[in-house]
Amino acid sequence: MKESEYVGLLLRITEECTTATEQIHHTLQRRQKQLAEKVLRSRQRDNLKKLLTCVPCLLLLKAWLAASLGWNIQLLHNFASLEPNKCKMLQKHLKQTLQHCENVRTFTASDKNKWTESAQLLLGLIPKCQNFFLRWSQASS
Repeated sequence: MKESEYVGLLLRITEECTTATEQIHHTLQRRQKQLAEKVLRSRQRDNLKKLLTCVPCLLLLKAWLAASLGWNIQLLHNFASLEPNKCKMLQKHLKQTLQHCENVRTFTASDKNKWTESAQLLLGLIPKCQNFFLRWSQASS
């Protein structure tokens, strides 16, 4: 993997997470306004409850992104000296993460409203990240 591909993957992950976060924010604003105006139908109120229940998991996306970007930017300084097996491991992890982020963006689109699925997807990403960092640290020793 070249450094440009590495940076490109990081940018795409950031864009997907930012888009998902913006979609959630806009949906919450719209539903809050509708709730205040008392124009939410029963199904929409149920959907809002699901969204509010899933917000902590969805906010985990932002926290994870910030921590991951910090780690990856630090890693970028020594990118040229990474062993080929570590580059391949990193590439696989970033592509897998990007796929998860793309799915979250799709699920949080205003026409989808798949809040529970988004939260489950994000919670499923946590063990994969833990596994990656465990393998990464073992490859370093």
